[in-house]
Amino acid sequence: MANGLIHDGHEVLYLINNDETVLTVLDGNGISHKIWLDDDLEYWKNLLKTIEYSTVVIDLYDLKETFLEELSSLVDGVCLFDDENLLSHYPVTWVVNGSPYARSINYPVGDSNVEFLLGCGYLCLREEFLAYRKKEVNKDAILALVIMGGSDPQ
Repeated sequence: MANGLIHDGHEVLYLINNDETVLTVLDGNGISHKIWLDDDLEYWKNLLKTIEYSTVVIDLYDLKETFLEELSSLVDGVCLFDDENLLSHYPVTWVVNGSPYARSINYPVGDSNVEFLLGCGYLCLREEFLAYRKKEVNKDAILALVIMGGSDPQ
């Protein structure tokens, strides 16, 4: 794919829902992407045969465990973003939950070879939020509003 985003020497392909905002950003920057149709395994088997990707990163809900098992057998690694512990077991390589409460969720940590990356150390932030900026904090604050993504299923 000639127009793919390169990361650490590897081409990145974004699999997305049919979201106009995301499509506009990806198309506007010439970034390779495919529309996520559903968990049709034959579609994904055929897609993975045509490209040379070894790791798949998924941030979607409502995936069947059988689909993840099959997908894991097709690639070297599957990374699943999961902040709700929706599965009874995780047939993937990594599970990422960067929320502050992640370690209190009862993930099946000891039941598999999955590496669970839990807690704020794994929170995905845009680079502009990582830059150190001196801030003045009001010590008499009464209310605080903390906003994080994750409410939009797209």
